Amino acid sequence: MGFLDAVFGKKAEPPPLDPAGEAAARIAAFAGHLEEFARRVHVPLELVPAADTVYVYLDKPPGAFGLVWFEGGREVNFTTLKEDQGLSQGRIQTLSRKLGAAYRKHAGAPRYAATIAGREVLVTPSEALAGEIRKAIEEAVS
Repeated sequence: MGFLDAVFGKKAEPPPLDPAGEAAARIAAFAGHLEEFARRVHVPLELVPAADTVYVYLDKPPGAFGLVWFEGGREVNFTTLKEDQGLSQGRIQTLSRKLGAAYRKHAGAPRYAATIAGREVLVTPSEALAGEIRKAIEEAVS
């Protein structure tokens, strides 16, 4: 079966996220934001819970993707960074490349399934990936 799954593109289903674990608690802290966001956006979502936020890779990382996170009660993304911080398109592209590289570097990290607003999302509870995302953002705005 494994060979046929590979040939026909079927992926193994990730195990469910432990609802009593730290990653689930971090996600629950942002449940309102995440649920509203998941209802509004209709592309695949991959959550990377961090101590102070939840990063959300949108669509198909590390290729064509976006990134959203929540700070001070609001949604932050490439567009809001550009507007709020006055970042040039070049700095946004550099940030995007770094975020794609971080995703590739941690491609082997365990991933889990969770449900947000009635839809399945992927969760990557990786402190290392969250740290690289944070660092890339901080470098972009400094």
